[in-house]
Amino acid sequence: MPTRKLNSVTERAGVNYVQRVVEANNSVFEEKDLRHDYGHDAFVLLVEGERVLPKEIAMQIKSGASYCTPTTCKFWATGAQLTFWAGHDMETLGVVYNPAEDMAYWVDLKAEAMHRTRDRKEQTGAVIEFPKSAWNRLDERMFRDFVVPVLQRKSPILDLETSVEWANSDDLTTHDIGVRVLLARHWRELVD
Repeated sequence: MPTRKLNSVTERAGVNYVQRVVEANNSVFEEKDLRHDYGHDAFVLLVEGERVLPKEIAMQIKSGASYCTPTTCKFWATGAQLTFWAGHDMETLGVVYNPAEDMAYWVDLKAEAMHRTRDRKEQTGAVIEFPKSAWNRLDERMFRDFVVPVLQRKSPILDLETSVEWANSDDLTTHDIGVRVLLARHWRELVD
């Protein structure tokens, strides 16, 4: 009798979640056939409103409670994967979906891989661990207002209240993003 591993359901849940988020924002999600998965599970053609952008990104998607703690996400990457992501032409996001939260978080996988492979002749594997923060949540709003602008090298679209909250955060990255958005988008409101 054929069998199907239980983790197949969890893996599909993560891919399905990311696909829903992307397509809810009118962007195009193209899943990679698992037989040809060499470090990218999906490709996303970004759309802003109805305007198709000349920007496509890749995603590596992990799903399951084993990739998450209450405050962080992590997954194992081989030396070959790090080299692949660091040298690839496309920006690659690593996405971890936590079914218990029904939420995903992302990390700039290309930047992580470039940092980890810099000045090393022989690559070894690594655990890529990153915090769960307000700014790297992957839901419909954050994909539209944060991920898409950031991937275009634009300032995220955050309201004044959120920007101030983030600027006051104890987390250095969240603080930095909040301050930058205040300066880029809300400086007139701050001086009035």
